[in-house]
Formats: sequence, structure tokens, C-alpha cells
Amino acid sequence: MSRDIHPPKWLPSCLQVIATLLVLTGAPVRGEDVLEDANWQASRDPVAMLWRRVAAGQTKLDTSSDKAFLGSLLRELDVPVESQVLVFSKTSLQKSLIGPATPRALYFNEECYIGWVQGGDVEVVSSEPGGDLQYYLIHRPGPSPAQPRLIRSNQCASCHVGGELQVQSVFTRPSGYPMGNEDRFVTSFESPLSERWGGWYVTGRHGGDFHMGNVTTETGPKGMVLDRKQGANLESLTGWFPVEPYLTGTSDLVALMVLEHQYVLHNALQDAARVVRRMLERKDNSDAPDEAARQRVVTKRAEKIVELLLFTGEYPLKDGGVAGGDAFQNAFRRNRKTSTHGASLKDFDLHSRIFTHRCSYMIHSATFKAMPQILKARVYALLDDALSGRGGTDYAHLDAVECQSIRQILIDTESEIRAAWASKPES
Repeated sequence: MSRDIHPPKWLPSCLQVIATLLVLTGAPVRGEDVLEDANWQASRDPVAMLWRRVAAGQTKLDTSSDKAFLGSLLRELDVPVESQVLVFSKTSLQKSLIGPATPRALYFNEECYIGWVQGGDVEVVSSEPGGDLQYYLIHRPGPSPAQPRLIRSNQCASCHVGGELQVQSVFTRPSGYPMGNEDRFVTSFESPLSERWGGWYVTGRHGGDFHMGNVTTETGPKGMVLDRKQGANLESLTGWFPVEPYLTGTSDLVALMVLEHQYVLHNALQDAARVVRRMLERKDNSDAPDEAARQRVVTKRAEKIVELLLFTGEYPLKDGGVAGGDAFQNAFRRNRKTSTHGASLKDFDLHSRIFTHRCSYMIHSATFKAMPQILKARVYALLDDALSGRGGTDYAHLDAVECQSIRQILIDTESEIRAAWASKPES
């Protein structure tokens, strides 16, 4: 690992490399780097399921233009256009097409992450319930009768080591290339704003808690110069680059913050499920761990999930908090699950923290629900302890009122959790 990389404390040691959906290094795709095959037909991730409908003629994607194709793809995958965030640093697979004038757009929902650059292939990471993250390129043939092609690329594996997602913040030259000898930050919901969004466009207000976004880095007589104030508190990107080719003219600050929470938890869910699933598959082998060892493995993974679900270590917002656009927040909350009192895990706070009720909405996701039952049961038990005041100092950031609100939301919206807690013996 480069000494200039600052990985967050949650990143496993085996993944201390730059391996990321959002930051890829590499050359343009070559023939030997792609695998166009029928493997996706056996997958149950959202993209594979869509492609089966496309292949059967049940769904048609609009190939009349790049913009039209992207819009139709997002619509079919139920990925909100309003989730758009824009990165202008040349830190991606198709870096020759990316720069401050032509940023790469990213879109996401709970199960899919879509990357789009003008004139390039669409990059997709799609979560298979009970399986791993699936990596695809989608090639649009242009305005012709030919159908777009779904491609699996070996180049994804060269950067997504371990199948992990990451967000990077880099000091970026006016050309779009990162400053070679300067620090890079792997950012998450724990990161201070001062380390976030270098090489990204950012719209929204954040007071005097300045980030690295919207501006490039110059080299002056006294060293590196990054004018954070120039890029602060932007309401619009008009005039910064031509926004017309994009589906929306924003790169919402709140969307970025949600993404930085979601991908960390998504990684943890996938990793824990993979480890426990493989352990269970070999439990009858002569060299398999005994029951006590298996329980320790499950507990260790469940503890990490619960820490992330409950936003342990979240960066406290300063200077009155942040404000993004209503469009993303409304789109994000469109599928919220509410308690009998109307509260949900997708309710925003944005004054001192991201969410009002600090238990992640990802507990409702297909990725979470597809985890092995033994793992989910341990997560539910640890959640019950944490929300009942038995979780120790790790959860001191949650007061009794918030814990009760979270408990009520989970009981009202998730029957499996309600049943697990109802049947749990008294401590």
C-alpha cells in the first residue's frame, strides 16, 4: 500500500489497497480483458435479471443517445436520477474520457451502483442476494437496431480487490490527474469533511466546515495550493462545466454522505455473509472449525455489522450541519418503511448527523435479508443488547429516546426482527 493512502480504521488489513468502484486505475478495455459470456444468466442480481428481460424482448432500453440510454437503464433498475454525484479526477477505468469539463457520473440505490462517462461504457456493480457483488460493463452500440451488450471485465478485479467498494478523495490537478506525491484519503461516514471529496463536484451548503471538492490543486512557490473557500457552499454547477449532457445539474452533498455510509456497510454485509456461508459449507469437513470456533466467527462479523448499522464513529457535523437539495432526499425516501408513528430509518437530521434515527436503512435491503440465518440471528441479538443499553460504551452516542425510536421502527417494519426479539430469553 502506498504510504500516502490514509485508509479508515474499519478496512481489513487484507484490503489495504486502492480497490474501488469509484476509483479505478487502468487503461481502456482491451479484448483480452473482457469476458462476454452467459455467466450472468445464472445470476440473480438486478442487472442480470434486467438483461434476461431485455434478451427476451420483454424490456427495451433506449439506445438513441448516451443520455437516453442511461436514463432508461436507471429507470429499469429503479436507481434514482437524483442520486447523481460527479467525480472529475482521472481515477477510473475510462480515465481518458474524464476531466473537470467531463466528469464521471455515479448513481446508486441499495443494490446497484452505476458509473457513466460521456462516450464511454456504463460501469455497473450489482449486488446478488446471497452471493457476491457482480461487476459489468454495458456497451451501447449507438443509435442502431443493435442491442447493448452486457460484458464482464477482468479489469474490474484488478482494482476491486476482494470485491470491495471504496470512495477516494484526492488532490487533483487542473488536468484531472491526481497529484502524484500528495496524500489520498479513503473516505467514509467517519471522515472529517476536510478530507472528503477531492476530485469531486459538490453542491449543497456546509457552512465553514470546508471540504476538498469543486476545485483543483495548483503548485505554488510555497508548495501545494487548494482554495477550499472557492469551492465551498455551491448551489449550482452551472458555469463550472457544461451540465447539459447530464441527467441533472447537481452533485448533491447529502447523496455523497449517504453513499459514504452505504458502501462501507455494503462491504461489511457482503464480507460477513461470504465468510459465514463458506464456513457453513465446510462444517462437515474433517478440518472444519468446531462449534465454538464457528460461533466466534459469527459473533465477530455480527459485531462489526452492528457497529456500522448504528453509525458508531460517525463524524459529527459542525457549523449548523449541512443542506442538500430536496430532490435527492425525496427520491431517497420514496421507498422508506415507516413505523406506526410515521418514523423511518431514512429520515434525515443533517444538523449534527446524517440521519435522525441512527440505525441504517440497509437493514431493509435484499443484501441484508439474504445473509445466512445464523448471522442475522446474531446481529438481531446484538442489536437488542445495544438498543437496550447492554451494548457498552460503543453505543453511548445513542440516548434512550433514540434507542426506543429505533426499536419501534424495527419492530413495526421487520417481522423477522420482531419475532427474534419476542422469542429472545430475558437477560
